[in-house]
Amino acid sequence: MMKIRTTMVALLLGLIACVGVLVLPPQPVQAAAPTQVDVVLHKLLFEDTAPDAQANDGTTQPDYTQVSRPLNGVTFTAYDVTTDFWKKVDAGASMQHAQAALAEVDYQPTNGSRVQSAVTAGLGQATFSHLPLHRDGRYAVYLFKESATPDGITASQNLVVVMPGANGKVQSRLDLYPKNVQTGGHTTITKTIANGQTSFDADEAIPYQIKVKIPADIGAMTAFAVGDLADACLQRVGGLTVKLNGHEATGMYHVTQSSAHAFRLTFDPTQLTGHTGQSLVVTYTMRIKAGTTPDVPLVNQATVYPGGHDPQTDNAVVVTGGKVFEKVDAKAKDTLLQGATFVVRDASGRYLVQGAHGWSWRLGTAQQAGLYRIVSDKDGRFAVTGLKAGKYALVEVKAPHGYLLNRKAVAFTVVNGEYTRGQANPYRVVNVHAPNKPVPPGFLPLTGNALTGWLTILGLILVAMLVVLKLKTKKA
Repeated sequence: MMKIRTTMVALLLGLIACVGVLVLPPQPVQAAAPTQVDVVLHKLLFEDTAPDAQANDGTTQPDYTQVSRPLNGVTFTAYDVTTDFWKKVDAGASMQHAQAALAEVDYQPTNGSRVQSAVTAGLGQATFSHLPLHRDGRYAVYLFKESATPDGITASQNLVVVMPGANGKVQSRLDLYPKNVQTGGHTTITKTIANGQTSFDADEAIPYQIKVKIPADIGAMTAFAVGDLADACLQRVGGLTVKLNGHEATGMYHVTQSSAHAFRLTFDPTQLTGHTGQSLVVTYTMRIKAGTTPDVPLVNQATVYPGGHDPQTDNAVVVTGGKVFEKVDAKAKDTLLQGATFVVRDASGRYLVQGAHGWSWRLGTAQQAGLYRIVSDKDGRFAVTGLKAGKYALVEVKAPHGYLLNRKAVAFTVVNGEYTRGQANPYRVVNVHAPNKPVPPGFLPLTGNALTGWLTILGLILVAMLVVLKLKTKKA
């Protein structure tokens, strides 16, 4: 009986023990400590001056109290400098002094210590993944050097990170915020005419060129565009050519505005981040419309719109010219002559032809068909417009009534501004009056009515003589 009682007590105690295990509160499971870390660099760009240095705690962005922008296109290289760091510490240097020594510009890590490189993108981030937390039984130490920085932007200070991080906690990710300052390399734009010419014929090709320097902070921009606006008397002919550093910029932009007088090209800044300091060149051709008033400056303005900065502009101005003439008597200068007809010849011997859109020039003679002809009006005035500055000649092909044809070409020069002045002081072209034909002795000069009378009488006499001659023939 005693044996049965002992057995029951033992079973009861075992049951109580089991129940006790079941009702105990659950114990927290300890997560395994990370063995690797991701380091994310957040590149920040400041204008002109950098803020005061602040410690990075690896989790939050310091409050620099200055406006900054994320900067893309900057290359960082990570080096494992664990051995060099702990050597200095083992030799008696403090961890802070060892860290500062490896951050100096003149410190050069060995080639074998290079871990990986990354380029900032998106929001100015460069990520170094899966870096070991330990090396040879000690916390690993990494140096992050800015190995490629656009011209005009100062490189940030080297970063030396001693694991597990600034706060002493073992983290799987560290966020650091290196700083840059832009001291130059700002956007510039230049508008020129390729041949350097400023005066043009109507319809003559004008080769415009826009050159834009890709700014150092293109990697911090969210927008970048180039636009052009011309005077209404200028018309674009054909398309646009866009090149970056001498190569076609295909796929880097969209034409977001296009007309005869204006265009706008919108670029993707992310595709330009590797081209800072290089030249973006846009070329195209325009012409001056026929009938454009001479001496009026025709402005063509190009503009670059760098996101986050004020637009920059540059202008190119062209003009067309002309000449005002007055046809007068060679002796009586107040006698204005109507009906004189001229053609225009240039310095190379070509003659002016009027086309659908403006002038062209043709070799040949002054009498050939199709040449542009100018005729003096009742006030003796005539003009030629739409000519560029240069030397020309008038060739008279028909003289005014009663005057001799001037067989000598009249040289003239088109000078910018002279057409306007010529309205009040035209360039005078003369003709010599045709001399009267001499009258034989014994004859009086006849007026038009007297001549008509004498011709009538003479006709009657001839008719009478014919009648008499016919009668005599019949009698015979």
